Amino acid sequence: MNIKSWINPPPWQSSLEYLKAKRSPSTSLWILHHPIYCWWLKRFDGMIPSLMNPDYSPTSNIQNRRTLLVHGKPGFGKSVLCAAVIEEISKYTTTNSTSLGPGQLDGPLVFYLFDKQSNENNADSAFRAILAQLLHCNQSKNQLIDLAILLKNVQGSGQPVASMGEVRVLLQYFLERIQRITLIFDGLDECQDHTSFLQGLAQITSRTCPRILLFCRPNVTLDDGILGRDYRILSLVQEENFKDIEAYLTIGLGRLVECQKLILEEPIKSLAHDLTEKSKSMFLWASLMLSYLDSDFLSPNDRQEAIVEMSLFEELDMFYAKILNQLYRQCPSKMARTNLQRLIQWVCLACRPLQIEELRSVMAIEVGSPTKESRLISNFEKTVVKMTGALVEISSDRSVRLIHTSVLEFFTQALEDSTSPLSQRPFTIDATAIHHTLAVECLSYILYDAPKEPLSQIFPAGPVSPLILRKFPFLFYAVVFWTSHVTAAIRGGTTSTGNSNSNLKRLYEFLMLYIGRFLDTKLAVTAWIEAAWLCGEPNLGGLADPMNMTATRSPHIVGRLVSFADEMNCLKLSWGTVLKDDPGEIWKPSISAFMKPRFWVSSGEAVVVELASSSKGNYQEPSMISPNQAPILIASQTSVLGNEVGWIKVWPSKQYVDLVEGNIKAEEACTGWTVSYEIKRLEDKVTTSHLHFELPRDGVVDIVLKASNNSWKFEFPVAFSNDLRQITLLKYLIRIQHSSHSAAPSRDFKVQSLLLEKEANMNSSKSIPGYTTETSNTSCGSPSSWYHMVFSPNSRYIAVLKGRAKPGTDFYIPMEMLILEDRGSDWENPEFQVLVSDCMRVCDLVKSRFFAFHPTQPSLAIALLGGTALWFFKGSVRWVPMPDATPLDNLAFSQCGNYLQGTVCARSGLYGRLSLFNIHKYLNERKRIISTGEGTSTLAELPQDGQLQTSSKMTPANVLASEAITFDRPGGRTQISMLRQFHTEGTVILQKFKDDGTMQSECLTRLPKSSTLEKSFATLVNAFERKESVQLVLNKATEDNYSCEEEPDLDLPLLITRQSETIPQWTSKHYLALEFDNDEPGSQRRRIG
Repeated sequence: MNIKSWINPPPWQSSLEYLKAKRSPSTSLWILHHPIYCWWLKRFDGMIPSLMNPDYSPTSNIQNRRTLLVHGKPGFGKSVLCAAVIEEISKYTTTNSTSLGPGQLDGPLVFYLFDKQSNENNADSAFRAILAQLLHCNQSKNQLIDLAILLKNVQGSGQPVASMGEVRVLLQYFLERIQRITLIFDGLDECQDHTSFLQGLAQITSRTCPRILLFCRPNVTLDDGILGRDYRILSLVQEENFKDIEAYLTIGLGRLVECQKLILEEPIKSLAHDLTEKSKSMFLWASLMLSYLDSDFLSPNDRQEAIVEMSLFEELDMFYAKILNQLYRQCPSKMARTNLQRLIQWVCLACRPLQIEELRSVMAIEVGSPTKESRLISNFEKTVVKMTGALVEISSDRSVRLIHTSVLEFFTQALEDSTSPLSQRPFTIDATAIHHTLAVECLSYILYDAPKEPLSQIFPAGPVSPLILRKFPFLFYAVVFWTSHVTAAIRGGTTSTGNSNSNLKRLYEFLMLYIGRFLDTKLAVTAWIEAAWLCGEPNLGGLADPMNMTATRSPHIVGRLVSFADEMNCLKLSWGTVLKDDPGEIWKPSISAFMKPRFWVSSGEAVVVELASSSKGNYQEPSMISPNQAPILIASQTSVLGNEVGWIKVWPSKQYVDLVEGNIKAEEACTGWTVSYEIKRLEDKVTTSHLHFELPRDGVVDIVLKASNNSWKFEFPVAFSNDLRQITLLKYLIRIQHSSHSAAPSRDFKVQSLLLEKEANMNSSKSIPGYTTETSNTSCGSPSSWYHMVFSPNSRYIAVLKGRAKPGTDFYIPMEMLILEDRGSDWENPEFQVLVSDCMRVCDLVKSRFFAFHPTQPSLAIALLGGTALWFFKGSVRWVPMPDATPLDNLAFSQCGNYLQGTVCARSGLYGRLSLFNIHKYLNERKRIISTGEGTSTLAELPQDGQLQTSSKMTPANVLASEAITFDRPGGRTQISMLRQFHTEGTVILQKFKDDGTMQSECLTRLPKSSTLEKSFATLVNAFERKESVQLVLNKATEDNYSCEEEPDLDLPLLITRQSETIPQWTSKHYLALEFDNDEPGSQRRRIG
């Protein structure tokens, strides 16, 4: 992820460009020559004592700072002055050079301009902005970039966006390592938490000596020592910008006279001088005067009178009142006055400045019905400034703003101040009442104007923001901020007093009505979720905090709102990654199938069943299990026919749980361990077998003793046969007996204790260098504390890999492979005995499947240290190395047995790449080389034809597990199918590689973020029988260790059934280099890729 994205700064340059555009030519230059400013700017040491002086102390650093406060009353033009200073200093700063030229400042300039009308007027936004600027101007300095990467990836919290603490830490690191930085901040009085900002600024600059320049109103002062004692205040007074204002008015009045909007009897310069004196050094007053005189609804005579009248109103509040009263008189109808009032309300109290298109759209909303085209105001962009008497302006980014924050203060304070010239006028701003109205208008737009179908259907080329806003201009604002207006309305309503309570009660009831309508309209909620994730993620405002809702008067609506917020939080936590990738997924079957939502549309096109909690068998848990004791799911698996699923659970003894808590000794925790094995039929969810038994103490001792050295996480190795009728757990074989009552679950079973330490009659082959090792007491004869078992496809053999520890925990650790063969006379009497064994060194990089049985032959593929090899263990034992010396993980044979596949696990850039071998072709080629003497080989002999009878006929498999492959030939064309499960993206995809170089992908389901699903693997049932629905089982994979303290967030195994027609498909080119041998007459060799 990009470091700047992690910092997540707000925009900073657009505000500066806006102020530069407002500045009149040749104005604001006087401050550059002011003595106090020159004192602040003049060159000083500014070096960093902490990096140069062993006797460094923060106190001395504070005293070395140079800080200047520029104080001025509202409307003086402080922000424009600030922009002029930034523009001037930027000419002389260098960001990357180490030597200074004449007049240069030797350090970067960073700035932030607070704006009360913006959401980013807080300390957090300011620090993120200046950190991003420092990162940008020092991007060539590797040391600083490395610091940022280290904090983000190693020492940080790992969040996608840096926390405020991480931002401050990194900012302090940067400031300590960059010399002579200049920091400029404007509008400090408009910062929501300016005291917190000043304290944070003092903290991050405590070990450095920057120049600091602050523009603010006189009410903001510095406590002694917060930014050092060496600071000065430049108070802006009338004389300093008198000439600038006079020049500005002279130009503006001249323009009005030239276009005959103003007829003067006195010289323009004389009038400009008089008005400048009336302005009392407020540039804003002069700007308002010119804008008002330029209004189209005034005649030349009206403008003459306005000059006389308004020059009497020397304070801004009086000026604003005069403008509004004039506007009110000019409105020809009640509708015009209502429109003016609504416009002012939206501009004052919108959660962010509205774009001109958004404001035009919201002005046309008629609550309770779709917006009509006839209600849209024509030429709105040209009309809006005139409608408001120039109190509102359109900025360069097309947002509509008040011309100054003092206008907002004037409106919001008028209701509280009975002496205000506006207190008895219709343009008062009662924030609580207006938030009720704005929330209702947002909800009305979502209910009656927003689309009620997936945006991808409306915009086939892709639901990108410009296209959406062209058709639905107000959609994103309504979607993101309706909850903020609701929260502000409810909070304000709980504290309001006085005569307005009856009106607030009416507004409150109307708001609750529309909230109820929204919650009742699932299509609207679904559309809102999709649009909200297009904007980032849903903003629940205060709805997520039940404490904000407890004082309301509608408990039934509040209860639903709290439930709605809870469901949205669950959606964000579980499905946030998926929705960021594709917000339209909310309309599709996966999310609703998992969550079973109350508030949004559930298509019913997919169903998720927790098999372990949907039992239909008539049985009860045995009395040996405590009802309060939760089991641990060890593993589950789907049968090879795809008709059943089996799972193993274990209940550690109560004594073991007490042992974990440190209450008893280890010896006392080896009894009372109970195991359950259940098999369920997928077709009707009926349990066909259900076994319960208590483990012998001797079988538990080893795992308890090992757990005592592993934070009480215990091992529990298990394996399933393909038909699920046999399992191994620990060192026991369990074989299910057929039930005499076909309708009842089978409970009978036989147990065999597997003798894994018994030495076999070794029938060793010649060792292959780098593959196997000679058997000896020192290499393999020591007791094994780790083992891993796998059944052969026909369940006749069990392969056991065992050693002192799991491969990878101890490099070059020797392992022993045992092959157990069932020599029992019948099903009721299992008798697995050691057939053969050999010692080897397994690749330490293998994470999943160390070896795999051939589907029909008595042979194994094993990932050894020197590469992958085939072991033909039946009869005369022999090894065959594969041509590529790279070891493979996730080993698996194709169902036909002709191909072996795996993923590269070598320490190289090829890690994770799929590799596939044609075994049938390779072995035939090896026999040819030996028979013709064209090469040498370490193999004494190779398997005869009868020992490796693979079939070229490709029959479809009934199941396809994650990362396994199978072959089929639809329409006579060869095809490889692979099921891929991507935990990070939350996706299960079926990929079909065709011999024409194309790959067809099908997204079978999306998956929620889940610690449980990260330990799962998918199995596709009836993979190649295309039916009306597809079934997918999410099974629990085996783990190295299990803990009593972990609680699953989902109950595996899960059965997902989805309608085939809803599964998205796409085709792309692939570059998988594979070869196929076709034995049919006239067939030719084909190559994919």
